[in-house]
Amino acid sequence: MFVLRLRVELGDNIRVLDAREISDIEKERPVPEVVILGDVVMYEVCYDDDGNATGANRFADRALIRETSAGFDALYERGEDFHSFFDREIAPLAPPTAAH
Repeated sequence: MFVLRLRVELGDNIRVLDAREISDIEKERPVPEVVILGDVVMYEVCYDDDGNATGANRFADRALIRETSAGFDALYERGEDFHSFFDREIAPLAPPTAAH
């Protein structure tokens, strides 16, 4: 979250959405992690059972890319301002410590 806070301070537009708020759209599978490059190509990041990235599925169907972008735009609008979330949920926590 501290890295994301720095990114916001440097100009990134990041919002926070509680996963419980999208459980209704994740009944069959989780919302995927995607990287969208304009309207030309989209990659769905794939992970193994341990959470390690294993590659990505590439999509070039412009209609699918537009539909996915619109879906993520709607989720973004539902999200909370990053600073409000950080100030309420993260700032009050004790500082992280290094694992020994």
